[in-house]
Amino acid sequence: MANGGIIGPINTVTQSPVPANNVAFTASGTYNKSAGYPGAGATVMILAGGGGASAEHAGGGGAGGLLMLTCQTVASGTTVTIGGGGAGSSAYCHANGTNTTFGSLTAAVGGGRGGAYANSASAGGSGGGGAGSCSAGPTSNSGFPGTACQGNGGKNAPGGGPGSGGGGGGKGSGGGTGNPGGSGFDVTPVFGSAPQPFYVADDPNAGPSAPGLFAGGGGGNSGNPGSLVPGGPGGGGNAGGGAPSPTGNCKAGAGVANTGGGGGSMRTSGGGAAGKAGGSGIVVVKEASFDKNVAPGVWDMNSVYDFVKANNWVS
Repeated sequence: MANGGIIGPINTVTQSPVPANNVAFTASGTYNKSAGYPGAGATVMILAGGGGASAEHAGGGGAGGLLMLTCQTVASGTTVTIGGGGAGSSAYCHANGTNTTFGSLTAAVGGGRGGAYANSASAGGSGGGGAGSCSAGPTSNSGFPGTACQGNGGKNAPGGGPGSGGGGGGKGSGGGTGNPGGSGFDVTPVFGSAPQPFYVADDPNAGPSAPGLFAGGGGGNSGNPGSLVPGGPGGGGNAGGGAPSPTGNCKAGAGVANTGGGGGSMRTSGGGAAGKAGGSGIVVVKEASFDKNVAPGVWDMNSVYDFVKANNWVS
């Protein structure tokens, strides 16, 4: 009976590593720990919605704020709120993105709207880009700053011309005339290389590619009617930010859903053309790896008892 009543050989209990597990939220909901995972040592990415853009030489919208929090203890029942992208507009009623939250952790701040006629850009997770100088006052020409440790500032519009500034991104500041929005943040070192189910195609022309880039700023337009040179894809790496209209032809791009990208700006408001909305945010929890107790065949009951008593048993 020394082995707990087992007839046959005693099998040694060993530890087998269980890899880290990614859990993504593209809509608001409730986080519950995956079975067996300890809760401690998690990494949590919290990404807010990107800012919207307007028309008439408007600036690009800033990307949503991006937080990468390490060594967190996560618990089942945590409320997740995903921030929406700010609205685009032809009538200068565009908006900042909204915040994303994960329980009581620091909120990621929504991206700032781009500048527009008689309307300044806004600060945000990343700031909006400034509007072209031929249609706006001095404050509208200025790009606005981002939130510390969450994003970057939008660029000022160049003086004396209609071109606008790009919105800030998670990795870099927005560009000036005809340049992309600020570059997005590459999360593959944390969550793994593509494909991942929550990596999205950041550009409609990129096919099925999913590079793991988030929080690209919206593009600022060149302000040059008839120009064949586009204002540049938002995000400097197609990281979800919308491209601006190159010639006022209503083809500005919206921020891509669940990338936190800023909206692309319009060169003109003629014909009801409108700047584009920012993309919504996302939350991704990387549950930490752990060691699981395993044994082949029949278990030694005394070992099981010892593990359970020590509160170190994972079935």
